[in-house]
Amino acid sequence: MNYMVSEHLLTIIFCGAMKTRRIKLTAEERKHLIIKAARPLFAAHGFKGTSVRMIAESANVSEALLYKHFPDKEAIYREMFKYSLSQIKVIMKGLKDITAGSEAIVLFIYAVYTLILKEIPGRAADQRSFERLLLQSLLNDADFARSVFTAYHDTFIDIFTRSLHIAIQQGDIIQLPISEGNRIWFAHHLAMGLQLIFMTGVPAYEYHLSKDELVNEGVIYSLRGMGMTDTAIHKYFKPDELRAYVTKLIGLKSPIQ
Repeated sequence: MNYMVSEHLLTIIFCGAMKTRRIKLTAEERKHLIIKAARPLFAAHGFKGTSVRMIAESANVSEALLYKHFPDKEAIYREMFKYSLSQIKVIMKGLKDITAGSEAIVLFIYAVYTLILKEIPGRAADQRSFERLLLQSLLNDADFARSVFTAYHDTFIDIFTRSLHIAIQQGDIIQLPISEGNRIWFAHHLAMGLQLIFMTGVPAYEYHLSKDELVNEGVIYSLRGMGMTDTAIHKYFKPDELRAYVTKLIGLKSPIQ
């Protein structure tokens, strides 16, 4: 199922349809709009707290029309998984193609903190909905969270492990009694924990740092925690260059704020 349709175009079509009721959407466009309408509802209310009627009203369709595209609420939830994961894979593909080594590890960790803690221009609403979906999943059956973490693991664990071996051989990272995969997962989960502090828009704890400063401190903390030496961090951790690379990686023209 291809959902890579311009959301701007769909929004125009959708708004026009609301006003005139004369524009007929294709089945794919209608499904995409239903999924887009369902995502913030599932994020806010969870699977059990979201009804088909709520989704239909948010998508501006009748329940009968919604059932023509999806047999039940579970089917909408499953398709929403596929859509969310497809967006993740687009972002992670660029990270998978980089050259293995110490520099790649620094880029991985910087990208993790940046994409979790900072707003991506033009995608902030989807970003927040995704985060709330992940949190709701962790508080309930964790199915969505497992799918997300599996997608992450399958996408970058091989290149990260190769990079770790190279960095250890080069003396940039010391041997530690910590499993290889957990070195990056601990960094990822710490970034998730920091984002929870800002989830409501009003920080639950005031770090007295800008988001850039918080990202930088989180990256340095994680690099040191996984065993990277001060010399290697000084050599490879160049925030301005890393910010420009991640911006280019996800197809943006202006830096992530």
